[in-house]
Amino acid sequence: MCLPTHMVLHIHGSSKFEEFIFGFILFLWQLFLKQRVNSILPSVI
Repeated sequence: MCLPTHMVLHIHGSSKFEEFIFGFILFLWQLFLKQRVNSILPSVI
């Protein structure tokens, strides 16, 4: 069962601060994955 992020946060009754932290972590994680992919692809090609 896959719920949208804001739905999950709303169900857990988190504060705006917790939503900000969660979103910030997701943002950093996406940046990290993007850098990993960019560094791996050139070596594969």
